[in-house]
Amino acid sequence: NFPGIPEGEYFYVQEILDYKIKYSIIVIDLIRRMYNMKLATTTGDFGQYASSQEECMEYIAQSGFKYIDYNFGMDYDRRIGVFSEDWKGYLENVKRKADELGVTFVQAHSPMGKPLAPGNEAFTEATKRCIESCAELGIPNIVVHSGYIHKLTKEEAFERNKVFFMELLR
Repeated sequence: NFPGIPEGEYFYVQEILDYKIKYSIIVIDLIRRMYNMKLATTTGDFGQYASSQEECMEYIAQSGFKYIDYNFGMDYDRRIGVFSEDWKGYLENVKRKADELGVTFVQAHSPMGKPLAPGNEAFTEATKRCIESCAELGIPNIVVHSGYIHKLTKEEAFERNKVFFMELLR
């Protein structure tokens, strides 16, 4: 069942969902009207099909989305974008592309890593770069995943996460 959709229209909505991209503009509009929300998708979903974040953004806009979650994972894994030498210039290009496409960044995801592992300084610095990049792009929210190591007690894991997150605030 789809909340807010009359019983007789259920099959129609299900058919639209089955053809995701082809009908995504209709689905996005339905969800926006049903729940009055901003529906976003992440550049990370298109990373395996694209060579750049800008290309991911194009796919997202073509699918009818107006809001984007910038996933820094592709940049981090490939050492491109915000991890390139001219990263500030890169961010200017991303801003221009977003304006050109009429899309808005509503959140971001920092890369996945091992924030609790010994010698995680490079990952911590990379996460800080993502936070700074969000500020440059006007992204109001970033998801930073905590870490875990199987051999740690809950208390040890919480303490190491605290140290990691406190370092991000410096």
